[in-house]
Amino acid sequence: MHPRSLRSAVRAFAHGLALAGALVLTTPQPAHAIVGGINATEPYGWMVAISQPGYVGSFCSGSLIAPTWVLTAAHCVASIANPAAVSVRVGSPNRNAGGVTSLAVRLIPSRDYDPWTLTNDFALIQLRDAMPQRPIELADEGPAPGDRARVLGWGQRCPTRGCDRGSDALQELDAVVVPNGRCAGRAQPATAFCVLGADGRSACFGDSGGPALIAVEGRWMLAGDTSYGPSPCGTTWGTIATNLSAYHDEIASVTGWA
Repeated sequence: MHPRSLRSAVRAFAHGLALAGALVLTTPQPAHAIVGGINATEPYGWMVAISQPGYVGSFCSGSLIAPTWVLTAAHCVASIANPAAVSVRVGSPNRNAGGVTSLAVRLIPSRDYDPWTLTNDFALIQLRDAMPQRPIELADEGPAPGDRARVLGWGQRCPTRGCDRGSDALQELDAVVVPNGRCAGRAQPATAFCVLGADGRSACFGDSGGPALIAVEGRWMLAGDTSYGPSPCGTTWGTIATNLSAYHDEIASVTGWA
């Protein structure tokens, strides 16, 4: 395939997974929501709904990793020039009420983020206000095939882009880490991993940036953020999550938190 045709195909693939009913950004937005999930069964005080000031709903999700820092997907914020155009709600299972809110003051995509291939797809949001909730810890190592996982988000609950406006109630989906060949795209194991729910249940449009959790000694730890997956959602292909263990040094250098 000619290089220009390949780039066009990649861009079309990414836009085919773009967020529905969210900010209109210029970078690919293969955000996901949860198809086949259930209402959250646990309190996730570090869970973050990412929105615009005054906007009902959310366009991405994230995780509080330090009192003034949220981790999300780079494609959620990479094209937003003004940080004040981003607001967050932390610690509520309802994306429109409760919890604690703040505006962003800095949006920092990974220094190696590639919007064409969606590699290195994570970003850090610095908040104006310190959050009182306890942040989630990052997993020291990336997961391996067979590990138990869980994904969270407020995205669509039906598989076709634009088929609903997402869920106001936080959704969770238990899944398993599978070999990366089970996911769409060409994710490298060192920087990404693939999760798949039973019967093809998966993240979907609107869940980008949300946590991919793994169980470590009986507690959830943050292993990745939702990056991209198949369109329509809920197929036998899994969801790609950025493997955050590959970026601990970069995250620590930006936030000052190890």
